[in-house]
Amino acid sequence: MTHRHAFEAVDRTLKDLMKAVDPLLEEKPFGGKVIVFGGDFRQILPVVIKGNREDIVKSCLQRSILWTHIELISLKINMCLFRTENQPDVIEQREFAEWLLKVGEGCIPTNALHKPA
Repeated sequence: MTHRHAFEAVDRTLKDLMKAVDPLLEEKPFGGKVIVFGGDFRQILPVVIKGNREDIVKSCLQRSILWTHIELISLKINMCLFRTENQPDVIEQREFAEWLLKVGEGCIPTNALHKPA
């Protein structure tokens, strides 16, 4: 994940550029432009050289003032595991996809070494 300062720099840049078009856009996040962030916030934290846990958490996008303006849209279908209905192991693939989502949402302990029956 990228440090929150990078997102805040893009925000300031777009505000600065868009105020030439309309001065009111300087007050809107990202100068009124729609920005799409892709990724999984559960995967990787930002790298903070010689930073402790507190520094790393402070560098996350969720700790930015921009976070209140962000709308989260969660994807519920794992397209990598999605197959057509005529595949013989389609049921097993669906069960595995559901299990992955449950692990990611914290519903299943990560130290469990077996897949649910």
